[in-house]
Amino acid sequence: MNAVNHVMLIDDSDDDNYIHQRVITRASFAKKVTVFNYAHQALEFLRVTPNSVVDIIFLDINMPRMDGFEFLVAYAQLPAPQRAAKLYFMLSANLMAQDQRKADASPFVDGFIAKPLTPESLAAL
Repeated sequence: MNAVNHVMLIDDSDDDNYIHQRVITRASFAKKVTVFNYAHQALEFLRVTPNSVVDIIFLDINMPRMDGFEFLVAYAQLPAPQRAAKLYFMLSANLMAQDQRKADASPFVDGFIAKPLTPESLAAL
């Protein structure tokens, strides 16, 4: 598997971010991993760093301040060059049907990956 250049993790859980960053690094999935605990920080990064192309975003749904769906609304306002090539929701084991339908309606969501990320789930991408 060829490594992607840049992955962004957006999750309010430090533990999940640590585990996911480690899995991504050990699997040689990405050359660079940028981590944000809050979605609004990730949006600001994308706004002010247009030349720092992000290949994949892994986004948690349930976060304080701005949840994953609120992020999608703001993300849609970004110019295309500032958006990532792929955006995935990361969910806990409890996938709510209403969340699935809402995400499926977004042209920006490429799929779902259950937490925690594993080398196998990354290889499936």
